[in-house]
Amino acid sequence: MALYFSRDVLKVLKGTVFYDALESLFQKIRTTLPPESKKYLEQIAKSLGSHPRPYKQYDKYTEIIHQVNEAVLQRRRVDMVYYTMSRRRMTKRKVAPYQVWFYDGAFYLIGHCSLSDEIRIFALDRIKMLHITEEHFDIPSDFDLDDLVQRSFGVFQGTPVKVKAPPRRLQEPIR
Repeated sequence: MALYFSRDVLKVLKGTVFYDALESLFQKIRTTLPPESKKYLEQIAKSLGSHPRPYKQYDKYTEIIHQVNEAVLQRRRVDMVYYTMSRRRMTKRKVAPYQVWFYDGAFYLIGHCSLSDEIRIFALDRIKMLHITEEHFDIPSDFDLDDLVQRSFGVFQGTPVKVKAPPRRLQEPIR
């Protein structure tokens, strides 16, 4: 029941290879169930629902997501053209893709960027062109996704800055 309920929750992945694989899994599970269990699941689907709204529509990025995932699995560098929001322009980059990360309704590529010579987080929907190279790489043994994101503000990275609220003004009583 919990797995079947998760179908609605996982709709945020619609338009990706991950969603297609999950749908295939659900169909296989459904075919193995006895008729009374199928009927029960249909009742659950009518009485219990979740309708998360996707942050982004990934239908048009299916090929990019597939290619990035393949590059991660094969540990092959990618050449890509990436739209940087901060500079509002396209940049060519060579990246060693360590991991595909799904965060807050969006897909990201985490990897070592040769241009900046550091680990960066790239929004998959801003990759305008991607080519998997023949060049292999190894993920450094000290790479830790949890450590990386713990030091980040969501997907934003940088040196921590201490923020201090301005002093509060005392209001004079109204006479």
